Amino acid sequence: WDKHYKELVAYKSQHGNCMVPTRTSKEYKDLGLWVTVQREEGRKHMEGKKGTINQERIDLLNKIGFVWNVTKFQWQEMYEKLLTFSSEEGHANVPPVYPHDQPLSNWVSRQRKEYRDYHDKNVDHERDSLGRLRSMRMTEERIELLNNIGFEW
Repeated sequence: WDKHYKELVAYKSQHGNCMVPTRTSKEYKDLGLWVTVQREEGRKHMEGKKGTINQERIDLLNKIGFVWNVTKFQWQEMYEKLLTFSSEEGHANVPPVYPHDQPLSNWVSRQRKEYRDYHDKNVDHERDSLGRLRSMRMTEERIELLNNIGFEW
């Protein structure tokens, strides 16, 4: 555990974050796998289930800015980009085609779809149309955050 933790500290020093690629990097394959296991074990710990991680290790990971929930982190990252856009443009309505930041435009479109799905009683809120677990679910908290900046659904 200590060996991988030191590798993660070095990764953060080099990249500025603890978001080790978990599936796409041959260079960081072992570290990415370890990070994935830490997230799973951390989730068990938070749910009160038996796992291999203890509070001391959780504290060490927290100390270096470890991201426990990638989906929430990425949502918050995009929301921050939307706040910057809103501050600069005077509104929160990113156009569908936005060469300056197309990922932000795509994310905004996805939020609108998630909002529609959230209110559609015919949509399975746990799984997508292919039966996969849904990772980007709309929540009341997210709706409120977006509403507070004048987001148009």
